[in-house]
Amino acid sequence: MTDRYDTSNTPEGQFQPGSNDTVLLNKLAITNPDEMDEIELGLLNELTSELINEIEVDQVITSADLREWHRRWLGNVFSWAGEYRTVNMAKDGFQFASAHLIPNLMNDFKKKFLN
Repeated sequence: MTDRYDTSNTPEGQFQPGSNDTVLLNKLAITNPDEMDEIELGLLNELTSELINEIEVDQVITSADLREWHRRWLGNVFSWAGEYRTVNMAKDGFQFASAHLIPNLMNDFKKKFLN
């Protein structure tokens, strides 16, 4: 994760001590990136199973739903889960959308796909 701004004072811009800057600061004190990947995948599978039983066929999905699902997925791992990112991030060479663009991108996504 790189950024030209100092994000060391924000939870999502900090790394877990002992992880050699490879794992974001987390509530579980995980320092191994492979272990974190496994936990995130397992939690995503759990949430997916839950949502299959919760979402109605004709349900309108909102951006608030997406944020809530993110919080439910990773809220026990990261303090910032369910909030729009405020730092730029990349993983395995893939650069995620720039943080400052996320609110507008979510508004566009809402207009094009969720409405």
